Formats: sequence, C-alpha cells, structure tokens
Amino acid sequence: MVLPRRRWKEVKTKMARKKIKINGTITSDSNASIYRWFGLTVASPKMIADALEEAAGEPVDIYINSPGGSVAAGSEMYTLIKEYEGETTAKITGFAASAASLPAVAADKTLMAPTAQMMIHNSWVYSEGDRNNHTHQAKTLLSIDQGIAAAYSGKTGKTPEELMSLMDMETWMNAQKAVELGFADSVMFSEEEGANASNSAEKYAELPQAVIDKIRLELAKTGSFEDFATAQHFALQKNEHQGAEGEDEPMDLEELKAKHPEVYQAAVQDGVANERARITALNALATAPGAAEIVAKAIADGKTAGEAAIDIVKASNERLTDEGRRRQADAKNSGIEQVPPDEAPDNKNDPDVTSQAEADAIVAEYKNLRGGR
Repeated sequence: MVLPRRRWKEVKTKMARKKIKINGTITSDSNASIYRWFGLTVASPKMIADALEEAAGEPVDIYINSPGGSVAAGSEMYTLIKEYEGETTAKITGFAASAASLPAVAADKTLMAPTAQMMIHNSWVYSEGDRNNHTHQAKTLLSIDQGIAAAYSGKTGKTPEELMSLMDMETWMNAQKAVELGFADSVMFSEEEGANASNSAEKYAELPQAVIDKIRLELAKTGSFEDFATAQHFALQKNEHQGAEGEDEPMDLEELKAKHPEVYQAAVQDGVANERARITALNALATAPGAAEIVAKAIADGKTAGEAAIDIVKASNERLTDEGRRRQADAKNSGIEQVPPDEAPDNKNDPDVTSQAEADAIVAEYKNLRGGR
C-alpha cells in the first residue's frame, strides 16, 4: 500500500525522534537574553526544560557542541535530563567540554562523532580578598569538583578519586578515548555504534558578569529592555519548539514559491528588511575610531552589529595596549621611573578592572549604535 504524501508525513513525524540542541556557551536563564542580544549562540536550562516538557516522554536526541560555561547551569541541565521519563541519547557533534560534559553524561546513551572531543577539568573562579577568603573559595571549588566527579562516576563506573585526577590534568578525549574511559558508549557512524562555577573549555567563553550587568542597566535606562526581553522570549519559544520537534521533509525555495507564494513573498520581504536593518546597525558603528574596516568586513561576512561591536572593542583594546607599551617605553627612556610615585599604580591585571573596562567599552558602542543616546 502506498500512503498519500500528507499521510506519510504524519506517520514520519510520529516516528521522528525529538531533537534538542545544546550549542554555544552554557549560561543561566537570566543571562541568556544578553548573549542573544549580541547575536551569540547560547544554551540555558529553561530551553532544555521546555523542550523536554514538549517531548512529553517520547525519545529525544540531544545534540551537543559547546565549550562549556556556567557549572550551575550545566548541573541543572544534567538534572533535567536525568529526571526525564523518556529515552535520552546525547550525540556529541563537536565539543562537549567542561560544563557541557554534564548533560552529555546525563543521557541514557552517549554517542560521539569520530571528529568530536570531550574535555573535563576543575572548576575555576576569580577570587579576591585576604587568605581566609581564598581558602574559603578553594574549599567551595573542591566541593563543586567533587560533585562533578560524582556525576562522571555514575556514567563511567570509575571512582571519584580517579576522576578527580583526570580533572586535575584537564583531560581531552577523542571519541575512541571517551569510549575507553566510559564517558561515551560508542562512536557514531561506526560498525560498533549501539553495541554497547565556571567550567569552560575556553577561559573567556562566558561574558564577564560586569559586562552583562552593565548592558542590562543601560537597556533599562533607555527603556528598551522590556521590549528587548519580550522579543527574545518569543524568539526563544520559536527556537525551542523547533529544537524539540522532529525534522519534516525539506522544501526548496522553488517548491515553496509554487505551493505557498504568500509565505515565500513574506519570507523574501522579511529577509530584505532584516538585511537592511543589519547593515544600518553596522554602519552606525563605523564612526568609532578604527571601526570602518571592521564594519566593512562584518557586512561582507554576514556578522551582526553585536559581533562587530565586540570586534571593535577588542581592536580598541589592542590599540590601547600598543599605545600603553609605546608610552611606557618613552617614559622609561626619559628616566621618569627614577621618580618616586605618590600613589601605588593601578593593578591592570585585576580581572574586575578588566571586566569593568570591557563593560564600559561595550556600553559606549551600544550608545553609539543608538545615535549617542
């Protein structure tokens, strides 16, 4: 019997496994909207919770490609996946590093692409204060690491002590090594498949909290945060819905144009409008010192204004660093270092000072984008 195409699509949809993606930095629900404002890919616990609720007990495939991020958010994802009543399969397509390794080992079955990597290491945090503060922080980090090791132990069968040793060494595993150590069950596309605080791979995968707080405050001042948050809410709902549903039959542009001309026309108009808005926003940044070349490249590469703003801030920081070195050399040659200072010099390596400078720079670019308001 040959099923009509519509009926076949209904059967196929029922048979399709639900898909969830954990891509980009792992962060808290409250910070996720700020990342999206910058056009950055991000994953948060609410995205996973809503997708699992929509899956309603059906089997789900969780695709992971993330450098990690917040250990608290990763832990919440781990718990959500562990508690899910249906069958869960994690598929590591790129990186499952640091905090991203937690949802990876939470699934009933963990598969890795032959090119994928998993990484585990100790949690870390910026610390300040006297020796008592640092001692307390060290004890807190040890407790966090012990909790992470317990999660790994449940997957691998290894002792927490063995796993803590691997975390101390910052252990990277390809697919074969991950299977050997018990972090993965099999390698995808192989004959054997199916036979069997912050915590981030990149030290700066997460935006500094000072940057996030400063941007949130600036958006609130301009009165745009509420509209921005509402828009992000609907965008997130759309993305989560798509992430939880099985893929339908693809339809190329010509078929879309022939069958649904009104949808095709709306898509074209929406695309043109979005592209104009992107270019307008980027051009608004071009007046910043040294920004013209970066903006031109961003337009050609399809980058957002948020991504270009970050590139401009980085370039500005490099220029300031070079200028600082030049002035330092000039000062040294002038003999000024022989003059006793009145005050102690600023600690330019202080992470709080660096984060505040990054926050101020990004807010300045944001104001420039809004025409100086």
